[in-house]
Amino acid sequence: MFIYDSMTQGLELLAKRELQSAESLFLNVINDPYSQPEETKRARTFLNDIRACQTGSKNLDFSLYKKLIKKVTVSLDYVDDLLSDVYFSDASSYEEIDHKLSSKTPSLVSRLKQIKISDISGRDKLFEKMEKSGLSCVKKKLREEKKQSGSGEFDSFRWKTIFRKFIEQINPVLLERHLELLDYILATGEIQLLDDPKLPVLTPKYIWIIESTLESEWYLLRSYFFKAKSEIQSQFNKKEGTRK
Repeated sequence: MFIYDSMTQGLELLAKRELQSAESLFLNVINDPYSQPEETKRARTFLNDIRACQTGSKNLDFSLYKKLIKKVTVSLDYVDDLLSDVYFSDASSYEEIDHKLSSKTPSLVSRLKQIKISDISGRDKLFEKMEKSGLSCVKKKLREEKKQSGSGEFDSFRWKTIFRKFIEQINPVLLERHLELLDYILATGEIQLLDDPKLPVLTPKYIWIIESTLESEWYLLRSYFFKAKSEIQSQFNKKEGTRK
């Protein structure tokens, strides 16, 4: 099982009475330095329940855990808040903006890891969504500011600089998670995790494409699956196709 959200998947396992597997996932939350305090607190509560059950000191109503399961919805509110905070901060130089972002971005890591990036087009769509949502948030606050004080002009250059530097900071996190997914697919054969009905089975050619993508340390190009191997062999050696 590939873990996107340890809390949700831990509750699912707990509801199924799979105590040992659920315990492992709650420990993941507790030991993750990027977990939010409220997530760590909840994980400790469930972990204590499991251990009390294992020692026989507590009987658990497993149906209650099923009711607590909340499917992960990819909300970008936390990204909007971060970008808005930096935009309206006093950071002006590139160095100051970098420092401001680097002090705030770690709090997003656990949430960013919940996002499935199946290929490079999925990453690009996520970035477009983040930019649109963040920009809308900033402009909304500027309109409110203008009503109150009469000032609040949008600085396009400042916004573009902040967003570009934000992407530079989160891309390595998303890439690492993407490569973990590809590695998991190789190990299990679960190519259906790429969410493409045209890719029902992990064939030798698909294995080669995924292995080559992992070697290049970059994002998967879904189009490779539908081309002849000879057509794509050289693509992995092109500078623009890798991080190196």
